[in-house]
Amino acid sequence: MKVSTSFIAALLALFMLAGYSCSDDDDKPEDETTDYFYYGEHSYLIVKKTKTWVEAAADAVSLGGYLVEIESKAEQDAVYKAIQDSKISSTYTKVTDGGGIGYIWIGATDRYQEGTWIWNGGNQSGTFPMFWFGSNAGSAVGGSYVNWGGTAAGSLNEPDNFTDTTYSPNGQNAAAIGLAKWPAGSSDELGRAGEWNDIAETNKLYYIVEFDKIK
Repeated sequence: MKVSTSFIAALLALFMLAGYSCSDDDDKPEDETTDYFYYGEHSYLIVKKTKTWVEAAADAVSLGGYLVEIESKAEQDAVYKAIQDSKISSTYTKVTDGGGIGYIWIGATDRYQEGTWIWNGGNQSGTFPMFWFGSNAGSAVGGSYVNWGGTAAGSLNEPDNFTDTTYSPNGQNAAAIGLAKWPAGSSDELGRAGEWNDIAETNKLYYIVEFDKIK
């Protein structure tokens, strides 16, 4: 039986397309929906699977990055726009110690020393910039950018280490971006969508990974 050259070419094209599709999928976290975006010379990845802050940081490292470090208003705006574009529901989870709304992990933590906020979500550089010292009445370190909740009140309400008056290691030791105003269903407004809140690192949330190159 003769097989036309055009038929063989069509088969080859089909195999090449299938191979290309498989290699693309290999670059993504398995069985999860993800969203890449870019700012400056860095790539970012919104990972839509729920993990504790520690688990999210470990996964960021396994992907070759670290939990996002937001160091300017322009970067904050880019990150929040990407979150909005991804159409994540503000109630995909409800954080009870964060006003009953959904959040997304960023790389900020004071788990090593209460009130000493640093960027350390898996950054392998060995340097962990300190950007905030103290509670909501604290201050930015060296003019560092912050976006703690409290814009509506004209003064910061976060970080407040809520429910942890003894400042134990199990307190609100990690920061996340709020997806709606908090507290939910209240006339009070401790924070707005896009602002940061300190919450317990044991919460299981989506997270954003940052990479030091364009992927």
